[in-house]
Amino acid sequence: MLLIGLVDICCFQAVFCHSYLTKSNSSSLMWRANIFVTFVALVYSGESGSDHIRHFLIESSAKGVRIRGSSQEPYFGSLSALVYQHTISPFALPCRLLLNYQDMSTTGEKVNEKASTENKRTASNFIYLNAVPTEMLTGPCAVQKAVSLTLEKTPGSFSPTIVNMKVSLKGVTLTDINRKLFFRRHYPAYLLSYGGEDPDNRLWLRGTSFGARMFGFVAKGVEAGMENVCHIFAECDPLQPCSKAIEYIQASITKQ
Repeated sequence: MLLIGLVDICCFQAVFCHSYLTKSNSSSLMWRANIFVTFVALVYSGESGSDHIRHFLIESSAKGVRIRGSSQEPYFGSLSALVYQHTISPFALPCRLLLNYQDMSTTGEKVNEKASTENKRTASNFIYLNAVPTEMLTGPCAVQKAVSLTLEKTPGSFSPTIVNMKVSLKGVTLTDINRKLFFRRHYPAYLLSYGGEDPDNRLWLRGTSFGARMFGFVAKGVEAGMENVCHIFAECDPLQPCSKAIEYIQASITKQ
């Protein structure tokens, strides 16, 4: 059933248009569409609702379409033309049609924009270096401190591992590709407070053939007694820069 609109003229409250297919008696291969316009009147207490419903059949012929059963009804070239003209003049109907207007193009754009925003995500491989508790500290200062502590570590005192980082508006998911430190960890967006590059622009040079930029994100620690933890990473592939991941992390934080 397709809602055409509301009618606030006379005692009629709503207009509906519904259609069905019926088989023609002349041929089993021929079908035609019967479309009814139904007027539903306001029903007051003590009155029968069946007395306030009227149906009008829209018939189709070589001349066009029109409402059947009245000499006042002209033929129209299309169903949309019939509906439009009856919003101007009632002709044989008890009142004019009143259509609810909605800009479908604008609605479609809003729906597509919302879907595009919600589906916004990225996935790249990075070197997971360290997780540094920063107490209440967050923002660029937290990343700066965590990078400094990571670079001060002697080789062999920690185990860098390659992880796949997936970032969406829902948060960050890390998957340890070689399962050296963990299997998978998820940090919901509501736990994140910052994501960005090292403010001092220091590079990670161990085990890479290029100067890998270092970056990190700050999330509330899940361990008892920890406020914030800054997770530090380095690029492992020049074709997968960290800028896109940082952009999406910041977007997920802003959305909260």
